[in-house]
Amino acid sequence: GGMGRCGESAKMVVTQGFVGSSVVVLRGGGFERSRIGLWRCGEARAQKRVLRLKRSAASERMGLSGEPQATASKVAPWFQKRIVLTAKPRGCHVVTREVLQQLPELKQYQVGVAHFFLQHTSAALTINENASPDVPIDLETALNRVAPEGFELYTHNDEGSDDMPAHVKSSLVGCSLSIPISSGRLALGTWQGLYLCEPRNYGGARSVVVTLNGM
Repeated sequence: GGMGRCGESAKMVVTQGFVGSSVVVLRGGGFERSRIGLWRCGEARAQKRVLRLKRSAASERMGLSGEPQATASKVAPWFQKRIVLTAKPRGCHVVTREVLQQLPELKQYQVGVAHFFLQHTSAALTINENASPDVPIDLETALNRVAPEGFELYTHNDEGSDDMPAHVKSSLVGCSLSIPISSGRLALGTWQGLYLCEPRNYGGARSVVVTLNGM
């Protein structure tokens, strides 16, 4: 059908979301069939129309405001690394700061869980008070009462008198911890700290596998 005089806005045929396959070009009041997918009135007007369509499509991709839309965080939902705690004397030690210094990746997670796994059978991980210096001393004293040293008390004595008691303490206290992550930090209470329980006289450096899961 007719479209009207040359000079009216060019029109576009759309079928199922795609530009139609036929075009009528208006030139000097006449109509001419073309192969391209736009109704156009003159070459210059058609080019302007195509430019407007491209800009419109780009705006839709970027959002109504013209600004790129926010994309989802690129933080991997799972992350794992091994950290090493320096060798410490026998006793219970607050190691929260030492752990966090080796775990800058924690800041990328807004919510999730941090899992700490100690790769040893003669030491332990726990959470306890981080303020009073008396607490680590009392913990060590209590553990020594539960699992005292003495060759006559144990069958496994191959690695020294402090070895088998260390195995007992490791099993009683545990070798792993799971702590919530909140806003890039461990969601510990005000007075809570991570402890390494070192029952050996010369335990050496201790390895901990840290697994982060969250977003």
